[in-house]
This record gives sequence, structure tokens and C-alpha cells, in this order.
Amino acid sequence: MTITIETLKSELIQSNEDADAAHSELEQLRLHAFDSENKTNDEANERDLLLREVQEDLERVKMEREEWESEAMRERVRREEMQNIFGQVEMELQDAKNEREVFREERDREQESAANLHAVLEEFQAGESNSFSQHGSAHSLKNLLLAHSER
Repeated sequence: MTITIETLKSELIQSNEDADAAHSELEQLRLHAFDSENKTNDEANERDLLLREVQEDLERVKMEREEWESEAMRERVRREEMQNIFGQVEMELQDAKNEREVFREERDREQESAANLHAVLEEFQAGESNSFSQHGSAHSLKNLLLAHSER
């Protein structure tokens, strides 16, 4: 029986040592699992933080895009307004050129008429109608003016 007690003691000691080793291994596994969980949580937190930063950047970029699109639209409207104004100015310029041409033509007609009247006056003064009387001279001048105005 001593041998069995000794064997049992030895098995008990061995069993305790095995239990201590298993307990130590279990603690190491728990620590490793805890470290892994912390590391996983830290990585998840980092990803969440990075995701939030990226989402904030995305929102900022969207807002900037909308601002640029609004500015582009305002510039497009201004350009169209300037084109309309430019078109109106071009039309007014063309109207002014046309009006100037009409005035030129009228001036030329008036100059021609004045030159004709001057020629009639010179003819009259040159004595072409010396043979007519005072009363006849006025009548002759009137006929000459009418003749030149019809030209």
C-alpha cells in the first residue's frame, strides 16, 4: 500500500503540476486573447476613425463641388448676359452706322441741291436773262429754280 500511496502522491503531484501548467497556459491564452481582442478593437477604432475622416473629406469635397458648380453657373449666366449686351451694342452700332449713312445720303442730296441752286444763281447773275424785264426776271429765276430742282 505504501507504493500505491507513493504512486498516488506522485500522480497527485504530477496532476497538480499539470493543472498548474494548464492553468498557466490558460492564463497565457486568456492574455493572448485579451491582447488580440484589444488589438482588434484598436484596429477597428482606427478604421472607424479613418472612415469618419474619409466621410468628412467626402462631405467637404461634395460641398466644394457644389460651390464650384454654383460659381460656374453664375459665370455662365454672367457670360450670357454679357453676350446679350454685346449683341445689343452691336445692333445699336449697326443702327447708328445705318443712320449715319442715311444722313450722309441726305447731306449729299442737300449739297447737290445747294450746288444746283448756286449754279442757277450764277446763271441768273451772269446775265443770261438780261433781256427780260424786272418782273420777267423774277419769273425767269423761278422757272430756272424749278428746272434745277427737278433734276
